[in-house]
Amino acid sequence: MNNRFEIHSDSTNIFISIAVRSKLIGIVLLSFMIFVVLAAFILIISMLELRGKDYIPFFTLLSLYLFFGLKYLLWNIFGIENLIINTKSISYYYDYGFFRSRTKTIIFYSLGTEISLFKNEEGEEMGSIHFYNFNQESNLPELIHKSTVLLTEEQLKEIEERLYNLFENEYFENIGFKGFSLN
Repeated sequence: MNNRFEIHSDSTNIFISIAVRSKLIGIVLLSFMIFVVLAAFILIISMLELRGKDYIPFFTLLSLYLFFGLKYLLWNIFGIENLIINTKSISYYYDYGFFRSRTKTIIFYSLGTEISLFKNEEGEEMGSIHFYNFNQESNLPELIHKSTVLLTEEQLKEIEERLYNLFENEYFENIGFKGFSLN
């Protein structure tokens, strides 16, 4: 898996963009499956003698299948997960090439992260990052977002390092401390 990863930050936010790079064989197989099911639906409808309202269940089922199948196909071809993280919230949206999802923003009290790793087919450590909010009343962790696109261990560690720096800089700004030395 060779997903594209970009990260940059200003003094307030971290911007992460992760693009899916699916294998060609998977895209071809998914396209073929969508085509076969579409052809089967058309064949079934043409063989049945349906009238008026009898078409509604078939077209509803076909519409749902096409919506989710084509959405998944577009994700595997053009998919980009975008995250914007600051010390108060996480915002994310998914870009499917021709359309994008709404931006969802989650406010948190105290942010925690966890890296979930496994080895892929090439033996490389890949995984996702999970973001937790520690509940203000109980201090129990609540999963608020996890990345959907797999990243290498180094990329995940870079995200954690940028988060640490972001929170550290805000802490020093709040107490009026400038972390530098003339030595």
